[in-house]
Amino acid sequence: MQDNKREKALKILADIEDIEPSDTVYAKIGDKLSQVYNLLKEAGDTERLTKCQWDRLAFDLHAQWGVLYKPNTRFVPLIETSKGKYPDPGQITDEAFNYYFERAQESKNPVLKARYFDILFEYWENASEDKRLKIADGVVDSHLELAKLCETVEGAELLLTDCYHRAVAGCLSFNLKPKLTKIIPTIEGIIDLLQKQNKERYVLDLVEILFLIKGSKLGNLISNSLLDKFKKILYIIQTSFKDKKNLHLRRETLKIIVNLDRLRKNDTGIQNARLEFARSFEEEAEFHTETKPPSFLLRAHFLELAMREYMNIGEEKKFKELKAEIRKAYKKAKESGEFKKIEATIGVPKKKINEICNYFVNQSSLYDSLKLLANHPTLVPNVAKAEKEVEKEIKGSIRHLVSTTPIADDLKVADIKGEKDKFRWSLNRHILFYINIQTTLILKEVIDRLRAKKGLDTESLMEYFATWGLMDPENLSVIEVGFESYFNEDYVSALHILVPQFESFLRRLLARGGADITRFYAGGFEEKTFGSYLSQPEVKDILGDDLTTYISVVMTEKTGCNLRNIVAHGLLSKASCTRELADTVFHLFLILTRFTLTDSKSKKED
Repeated sequence: MQDNKREKALKILADIEDIEPSDTVYAKIGDKLSQVYNLLKEAGDTERLTKCQWDRLAFDLHAQWGVLYKPNTRFVPLIETSKGKYPDPGQITDEAFNYYFERAQESKNPVLKARYFDILFEYWENASEDKRLKIADGVVDSHLELAKLCETVEGAELLLTDCYHRAVAGCLSFNLKPKLTKIIPTIEGIIDLLQKQNKERYVLDLVEILFLIKGSKLGNLISNSLLDKFKKILYIIQTSFKDKKNLHLRRETLKIIVNLDRLRKNDTGIQNARLEFARSFEEEAEFHTETKPPSFLLRAHFLELAMREYMNIGEEKKFKELKAEIRKAYKKAKESGEFKKIEATIGVPKKKINEICNYFVNQSSLYDSLKLLANHPTLVPNVAKAEKEVEKEIKGSIRHLVSTTPIADDLKVADIKGEKDKFRWSLNRHILFYINIQTTLILKEVIDRLRAKKGLDTESLMEYFATWGLMDPENLSVIEVGFESYFNEDYVSALHILVPQFESFLRRLLARGGADITRFYAGGFEEKTFGSYLSQPEVKDILGDDLTTYISVVMTEKTGCNLRNIVAHGLLSKASCTRELADTVFHLFLILTRFTLTDSKSKKED
């Protein structure tokens, strides 16, 4: 039985020796080696098993395109997690290296030979000088041999371009000028051939290889006339991509043209190519409105990319024009139903909620109830706990892999890029959800009961603030008007008065506590923005992280409620002026009464 498994393993190894080149050949070899490894393991063939493990490592590693001749950057693991890497390049021991060297010498298959020399090229730090010289020649010759074979095989174009890339990398690394001199016209001929075969995609990689040569110490081997020839070819290719609606590859081609013109120091050519690059985003935006059904969200996305490109090249008129078009696109996306509401039903523990509400209401006086609402941590989000919950939530879902774009009032309000931005957005949404739940289930009920049982109204609330003693009289008179509207259920008026008054009062309170709330600007002083002074370390020291976050998520965070800025710019719609939002602002005012002033510094009461 063991001999049978060994024979099967040897048969697969023989098949690998005869394998034909293709764009997926190394993945196929990796799969076959996995089969061999399992068979040898079952057969107990430990000697061959070790060698097979080394081969699996060599052929399972992912080879990155674009790595020229920087050591240890060509090959990376397919998978990398907190538990480890697979495959791990660190497992290429001296013994494994020597095995690869022997295989590179003895193998007759150009596919295998090229891979072994490629590995040796990247991990030769401890190799002898004699071995290095052989590797230098081997990495170039083996890839040129494989490239020649790829020219005759349909479906090996990516492998073909990679082979020339590695051959050039070897020449540049070892200063092999005679070999590089022969490679350049060969690549030129293949470019002509691929263009005639309408395989423009692969021309781009080959042209980039020649650019790498031009930017090296051997750059004089690439003449300016050759660069001009390639520029003409590239313009033909980008037009072809445009006609085929392959706008992504059109942009990739234009990027190469820009780099080419930079080499030639052709400022006019650079500007023209960048204009075409920006226009390609407009073309893609238009394309997505012609699909069935059309996507106005995608239109907005590509118009924004176009707008940024126009801005970068100084096309101010186009920049302003596209800003308006982007807003229209978001509005159409909303009208056409591209925005979908996600709803979920959750159970509410009514008995527990009732107990919590009674705890706040059944105090000895209205003053004590309001004081308890101001100081109790239940209604303020716990940031440290929220961060842990968000980390757990992200790890347990694929949401962190999905692109996120916050949109409000027909405008994109933030760029969510990278893990840090995604985490902050998730945290703000998590905290906002917590605030909404607490306000809807607890705060609203407590306020209603206090009004019914203890006479909570504008007058009693003003008395509470007066008893506290830190409410600025200039704010108090205006705040009274706002809360009069609040208790009369005129939430439009209440929010438009109370939100700016909250900012004003908090600013004055913090100034009295020693915080810096102004900045020197253009020869004079002006107030810092709400968001900027909230982010100051001394303000966080005064308010604490939880309360600072509560205020910022409600008032200033673009990925939160952003209430202050929406009100300030007149963007808060009547429909958005809800009782729940007004209750949250009511609570924020109450929370400030937990502070006292001691030695000219604001201090939270115990």
